[in-house]
Amino acid sequence: MSVAYTYRVKWSATGMSYYGIRYAKGCNPSELWVTYFTSSNYVSAYRKEYGEPDIIQIRKQFNCIKEARSWEQKVITKLNAHKRKDYLNKTNNIAIINTEETNKKTSERMKISRKGVKNPKLSELNRLKVGDLNPSRKPEVRFKLSIINSGENNAMYGVKGSLHPRYGKIGASTGKKWYHDPINNKEFYFFENEKPNNYLPGRLKKKKG
Repeated sequence: MSVAYTYRVKWSATGMSYYGIRYAKGCNPSELWVTYFTSSNYVSAYRKEYGEPDIIQIRKQFNCIKEARSWEQKVITKLNAHKRKDYLNKTNNIAIINTEETNKKTSERMKISRKGVKNPKLSELNRLKVGDLNPSRKPEVRFKLSIINSGENNAMYGVKGSLHPRYGKIGASTGKKWYHDPINNKEFYFFENEKPNNYLPGRLKKKKG
Protein backbone atom coordinates (compact mmCIF):
# COMPACT_ATOMS: atom_id res chain seq x y z
CA MET A 1 0.00 0.00 0.00
CA SER A 2 1.40 3.38 -1.01
CA VAL A 3 1.97 6.08 1.61
CA ALA A 4 2.60 8.91 -0.85
CA TYR A 5 1.92 9.90 -4.44
CA THR A 6 2.66 12.67 -6.90
CA TYR A 7 0.06 14.16 -9.19
CA ARG A 8 -0.55 16.73 -11.91
CA VAL A 9 -3.63 18.83 -12.54
CA LYS A 10 -4.31 21.11 -15.50
CA TRP A 11 -6.84 23.69 -16.63
CA SER A 12 -7.03 23.13 -20.41
CA ALA A 13 -8.89 26.38 -21.01
CA THR A 14 -6.05 28.46 -19.58
CA GLY A 15 -3.14 26.06 -20.08
CA MET A 16 -2.19 26.31 -16.39
CA SER A 17 -0.83 23.24 -14.56
CA TYR A 18 0.35 22.23 -11.12
CA TYR A 19 2.58 19.31 -10.08
CA GLY A 20 2.30 18.27 -6.47
CA ILE A 21 2.79 15.60 -3.84
CA ARG A 22 0.56 14.11 -1.19
CA TYR A 23 1.80 12.22 1.88
CA ALA A 24 -0.17 11.76 5.07
CA LYS A 25 -1.36 8.98 7.33
CA GLY A 26 -3.99 6.99 5.49
CA CYS A 27 -3.77 9.02 2.28
CA ASN A 28 -4.93 7.34 -0.93
CA PRO A 29 -4.80 8.40 -4.62
CA SER A 30 -8.59 8.00 -4.83
CA GLU A 31 -9.00 11.08 -2.60
CA LEU A 32 -7.40 13.46 -5.14
CA TRP A 33 -9.87 16.17 -6.09
CA VAL A 34 -12.60 14.37 -4.15
CA THR A 35 -11.63 15.24 -0.59
CA TYR A 36 -8.08 16.49 -1.16
CA PHE A 37 -7.41 19.57 -3.32
CA THR A 38 -3.67 20.19 -2.61
CA SER A 39 -2.22 22.35 0.16
CA SER A 40 -1.07 25.08 -2.22
CA ASN A 41 -2.51 28.54 -1.59
CA TYR A 42 -1.82 29.41 -5.22
CA VAL A 43 -3.92 26.48 -6.43
CA SER A 44 -6.67 27.39 -3.99
CA ALA A 45 -6.79 30.97 -5.29
CA TYR A 46 -6.71 29.78 -8.91
CA ARG A 47 -9.63 27.41 -8.32
CA LYS A 48 -11.74 30.25 -6.94
CA GLU A 49 -11.14 32.31 -10.08
CA TYR A 50 -11.12 29.65 -12.82
CA GLY A 51 -12.97 26.68 -11.32
CA GLU A 52 -11.81 23.08 -11.16
CA PRO A 53 -9.11 21.58 -13.44
CA ASP A 54 -10.37 19.23 -16.16
CA ILE A 55 -7.21 17.08 -16.16
CA ILE A 56 -6.39 15.25 -12.90
CA GLN A 57 -3.61 12.66 -13.02
CA ILE A 58 -1.85 10.43 -10.49
CA ARG A 59 1.71 10.38 -11.79
CA LYS A 60 3.54 8.01 -9.40
CA GLN A 61 2.94 6.14 -6.13
CA PHE A 62 5.51 5.46 -3.41
CA ASN A 63 6.02 3.36 -0.31
CA CYS A 64 8.58 5.83 1.06
CA ILE A 65 7.86 9.51 1.75
CA LYS A 66 11.52 10.47 1.34
CA GLU A 67 11.61 8.92 -2.13
CA ALA A 68 8.35 10.64 -3.05
CA ARG A 69 9.65 14.08 -2.04
CA SER A 70 12.90 13.49 -3.86
CA TRP A 71 11.02 12.45 -7.00
CA GLU A 72 8.75 15.50 -6.83
CA GLN A 73 11.77 17.79 -6.60
CA LYS A 74 13.44 16.10 -9.59
CA VAL A 75 10.34 16.36 -11.78
CA ILE A 76 9.67 20.00 -10.93
CA THR A 77 13.32 20.87 -11.56
CA LYS A 78 13.37 18.96 -14.87
CA LEU A 79 10.17 20.67 -16.02
CA ASN A 80 11.46 23.97 -14.63
CA ALA A 81 7.88 24.26 -13.38
CA HIS A 82 8.75 26.62 -10.52
CA LYS A 83 9.93 29.22 -13.05
CA ARG A 84 7.39 28.72 -15.82
CA LYS A 85 4.36 30.96 -16.30
CA ASP A 86 2.10 28.01 -17.15
CA TYR A 87 2.68 26.28 -13.79
CA LEU A 88 1.43 27.32 -10.36
CA ASN A 89 4.48 25.82 -8.64
CA LYS A 90 6.56 28.51 -6.91
CA THR A 91 9.41 26.31 -5.64
CA ASN A 92 11.07 23.02 -6.49
CA ASN A 93 11.10 22.13 -2.75
CA ILE A 94 14.80 21.30 -2.89
CA ALA A 95 15.44 23.31 0.29
CA ILE A 96 13.20 21.11 2.46
CA ILE A 97 14.59 17.75 1.36
CA ASN A 98 16.88 16.36 4.03
CA THR A 99 19.94 14.47 2.86
CA GLU A 100 22.70 12.74 4.80
CA GLU A 101 24.85 15.84 4.30
CA THR A 102 22.25 18.34 5.57
CA ASN A 103 21.38 16.08 8.51
CA LYS A 104 25.06 15.87 9.44
CA LYS A 105 25.44 19.67 9.35
CA THR A 106 22.31 20.14 11.46
CA SER A 107 23.55 17.58 14.01
CA GLU A 108 26.92 19.31 14.25
CA ARG A 109 25.31 22.74 14.71
CA MET A 110 23.11 21.40 17.53
CA LYS A 111 26.11 19.87 19.33
CA ILE A 112 27.97 23.19 19.23
CA SER A 113 24.95 25.28 20.29
CA ARG A 114 24.30 22.98 23.29
CA LYS A 115 27.76 23.71 24.69
CA GLY A 116 26.67 27.23 25.59
CA VAL A 117 29.94 28.82 24.51
CA LYS A 118 30.90 30.96 21.57
CA ASN A 119 32.46 28.77 18.94
CA PRO A 120 33.99 30.21 15.75
CA LYS A 121 32.99 27.04 13.95
CA LEU A 122 29.30 27.84 14.43
CA SER A 123 29.46 30.89 12.16
CA GLU A 124 31.04 28.71 9.48
CA LEU A 125 28.27 26.15 9.84
CA ASN A 126 25.66 28.90 9.57
CA ARG A 127 27.33 30.08 6.39
CA LEU A 128 27.11 26.56 4.98
CA LYS A 129 23.46 26.37 5.95
CA VAL A 130 22.54 29.61 4.21
CA GLY A 131 24.94 29.17 1.32
CA ASP A 132 27.10 31.56 -0.67
CA LEU A 133 24.35 32.09 -3.24
CA ASN A 134 22.56 34.49 -0.90
CA PRO A 135 22.81 37.87 -2.71
CA SER A 136 23.03 39.82 0.55
CA ARG A 137 26.37 38.13 1.26
CA LYS A 138 28.04 39.57 -1.82
CA PRO A 139 30.45 42.43 -0.90
CA GLU A 140 29.14 44.70 -3.65
CA VAL A 141 25.53 44.21 -2.50
CA ARG A 142 26.38 44.85 1.16
CA PHE A 143 28.27 47.99 0.15
CA LYS A 144 25.31 49.32 -1.84
CA LEU A 145 22.91 48.57 1.01
CA SER A 146 25.12 50.41 3.49
CA ILE A 147 25.07 53.50 1.26
CA ILE A 148 21.33 53.30 0.62
CA ASN A 149 20.51 53.01 4.34
CA SER A 150 23.01 55.51 5.71
CA GLY A 151 22.76 59.21 6.52
CA GLU A 152 19.75 61.09 5.21
CA ASN A 153 18.66 58.03 3.21
CA ASN A 154 17.79 56.27 6.45
CA ALA A 155 14.13 56.70 7.41
CA MET A 156 15.11 57.30 11.04
CA TYR A 157 17.85 59.85 10.29
CA GLY A 158 17.66 62.73 12.79
CA VAL A 159 14.65 61.29 14.61
CA LYS A 160 15.11 61.63 18.36
CA GLY A 161 13.15 62.03 21.54
CA SER A 162 9.51 60.98 21.69
CA LEU A 163 9.37 60.69 17.89
CA HIS A 164 11.78 57.75 17.93
CA PRO A 165 9.99 54.34 17.66
CA ARG A 166 12.00 53.00 20.61
CA TYR A 167 11.40 56.07 22.75
CA GLY A 168 11.62 55.24 26.44
CA LYS A 169 13.74 52.10 25.95
CA ILE A 170 17.34 51.75 27.05
CA GLY A 171 19.74 52.61 24.25
CA ALA A 172 16.92 53.81 22.01
CA SER A 173 18.84 56.48 20.14
CA THR A 174 22.02 58.54 20.10
CA GLY A 175 21.76 61.40 22.59
CA LYS A 176 20.18 59.46 25.42
CA LYS A 177 22.42 59.35 28.50
CA TRP A 178 22.42 58.75 32.22
CA TYR A 179 21.69 61.74 34.48
CA HIS A 180 21.31 61.94 38.25
CA ASP A 181 19.67 64.12 40.86
CA PRO A 182 22.23 64.54 43.68
CA ILE A 183 19.67 66.09 46.04
CA ASN A 184 16.99 63.42 45.82
CA ASN A 185 19.52 60.66 45.13
CA LYS A 186 17.85 59.52 41.89
CA GLU A 187 19.13 58.62 38.44
CA PHE A 188 17.43 58.25 35.07
CA TYR A 189 18.16 57.66 31.38
CA PHE A 190 17.15 60.86 29.52
CA PHE A 191 17.46 62.34 26.08
CA GLU A 192 19.59 65.44 26.48
CA ASN A 193 16.81 67.79 25.38
CA GLU A 194 14.35 66.26 27.88
CA LYS A 195 16.31 66.03 31.12
CA PRO A 196 15.09 68.16 34.11
CA ASN A 197 17.31 71.12 35.07
CA ASN A 198 18.19 69.67 38.47
CA TYR A 199 19.72 66.51 36.92
CA LEU A 200 23.47 66.32 36.33
CA PRO A 201 25.34 64.16 33.76
CA GLY A 202 26.38 60.67 34.84
CA ARG A 203 25.13 58.08 37.25
CA LEU A 204 25.10 58.15 41.03
CA LYS A 205 28.32 57.07 42.69
CA LYS A 206 27.94 53.84 44.59
CA LYS A 207 28.98 53.92 48.20
CA LYS A 208 31.72 51.50 49.12
CA GLY A 209 31.12 48.97 51.82
